[in-house]
Amino acid sequence: MNTAWSVRAWTPLLWQADGAARLQFDHLDTQILHSSGPDGSVSGQTVWRTDAADGEAVVRAQAIFALGRLEAKDKDSVAAIVARLTDPDKDVRRATVRALHMIKADRAIVTPLVVKVLQDSDPSVVMPALHTIAEAGKDVVPALTAALENKEARYWVIALGEIGPAAKPATATVVKALQDKVQAIHFAAIFALGRIGDASATEAVAKMEKSDDKLLHTLSTWTLAKLN
Repeated sequence: MNTAWSVRAWTPLLWQADGAARLQFDHLDTQILHSSGPDGSVSGQTVWRTDAADGEAVVRAQAIFALGRLEAKDKDSVAAIVARLTDPDKDVRRATVRALHMIKADRAIVTPLVVKVLQDSDPSVVMPALHTIAEAGKDVVPALTAALENKEARYWVIALGEIGPAAKPATATVVKALQDKVQAIHFAAIFALGRIGDASATEAVAKMEKSDDKLLHTLSTWTLAKLN
């Protein structure tokens, strides 16, 4: 019986010997994908994984992207991908957002993980992480919209604001964030609504313009001008 195995998604950078990138692979799974019969040929795949935190930035990015290509949805893999959202290298962060989009993991699982990672991170890396998420544009709007249902993630409206008009489907959810008890969320939501530019938010913003807080009043006036 002739057996031919293939390893999917790992690029040459990951399997070529490189003294600068010390990678340790763990076996994830071996599957038979095709068999022509008991006496025929068999083909399949063996999947290996390396720690996405190892090596140079380019190796981390490739490792994360590979997990995305493999649609690795197990708890450890998803956690490893999410952890790279706050990576100091922008290409690694971009690979992380793409990988999360590719694996199509349950948002109920991913959102709490992202919330924890951002909460546990230094504020200086949180904004770059949200900016990288926003770079993905309309593709991440559904996930961000769903995430706003989690009160710990409502400040992610910042990312929706950065996306701009393409985030219009999230307008109603952003307006709902104005009911949050934390005033900082009000500022972020009002600013996001101005950037999104959906006139359906006019009434809600007009109510915020009546605030006694001068900054919130000023920001609401600016947003109303953008909406009309």
